[in-house]
Amino acid sequence: VVRDVLAHLAVPQAHRDPQGTHAPIDVRMLDNGRLLVALNGPSQVVEIDRTGQVVWSVMSKQSVSTARRLDNGNTLVAETGGPSGGRAVEYDASGRTVWEFSGLKYCYSAERLPDGSTLLADEKGVREVHPDGKERLLHSVKAYSRATRY
Repeated sequence: VVRDVLAHLAVPQAHRDPQGTHAPIDVRMLDNGRLLVALNGPSQVVEIDRTGQVVWSVMSKQSVSTARRLDNGNTLVAETGGPSGGRAVEYDASGRTVWEFSGLKYCYSAERLPDGSTLLADEKGVREVHPDGKERLLHSVKAYSRATRY
C-alpha cells in the first residue's frame, strides 16, 4: 500500500531508486489514516491521503531522517546534516519554522516528550533538549540512529 501511494508523488527521476520509489526513509500512519513520509532524496516531508494525493508538504534545508506529527498539529523533523549541519526543527501547518535546535553535525531522530522536551539521537549519542534550550547528554556513544522513550 505504501509503495502504491508513494508512486503517485511527483519526485524528480534523480531521486528514485531503480524500482521507482522515492527514497522514503521514515513512514508513519497518522490518526486520520493519512501517511506522514520523510523523503530523503528530495529532503521533503509529505502527508499523503488515502487516494495518494499530497495534502501537506514542507521542503527541508537538509537531508531528512525522521518526521513526527505532534499533538499540536505541528511536525517535528530530524535533519541529518548538510552544509550547515544537522538540526531538529518543528514546522507549523503553513511550513513555518516555530522551533529549532541546531549546531549538530548530524541529527538522526527527534521525538517530543510529554514534558515538552525533545529527545534527539545525534553523532554524539542521545540527548534531551528542554524547551528553554538547555540540553543534557543522556548517553554518550557514537552511531545512534534512533532513540525513543518508552
